[in-house]
Amino acid sequence: MSRLELKFKSDLCKLIGNPFGRQTYDEQAKGKIDLSNSTCIVLPDRIKRVGSSFIQGFFHDIVKQIGISGVEEKFEFESSISDFKQFVIKSLQ
Repeated sequence: MSRLELKFKSDLCKLIGNPFGRQTYDEQAKGKIDLSNSTCIVLPDRIKRVGSSFIQGFFHDIVKQIGISGVEEKFEFESSISDFKQFVIKSLQ
């Protein structure tokens, strides 16, 4: 399983907005995620809230390629937010 540690400005504690999700994907994840293998996405501990719109933007291209079930199968998450993977899948439905 590969790991992708997302990086954000030190004063940022919540991730919101579809455009910001797409920008984060384009700048930090695009070309680094091999969809034929599993990936663990790591959020900094200071991130306490994530909007569903951010999730939808970040996973937009990925869902087009492997679907929501593919995200559920291929991705794990390290986050200080409890049940974050469940939240991600719900946000994509």
